[in-house]
Amino acid sequence: PVLRIDGDLHDLKQDPISNSVLENILNNLLTAEQYQRLIKYHQLDFAVNVADVRLRANAFRHLHGYALALR
Repeated sequence: PVLRIDGDLHDLKQDPISNSVLENILNNLLTAEQYQRLIKYHQLDFAVNVADVRLRANAFRHLHGYALALR
């Protein structure tokens, strides 16, 4: 995982999140309809609330599985 803070990238020095774990996270974050759109179109823009903070999110499929960008 990598964070971008004020334009600079910061490696979190943690193992990457496995595709199966990320799919489970997405399945819990998304409604059934959103998850089906992600499967069909291979990308989805959505919003999520985490600890009373609203984040914009983009989930997308790439060569090795899914990825998730939060802003």
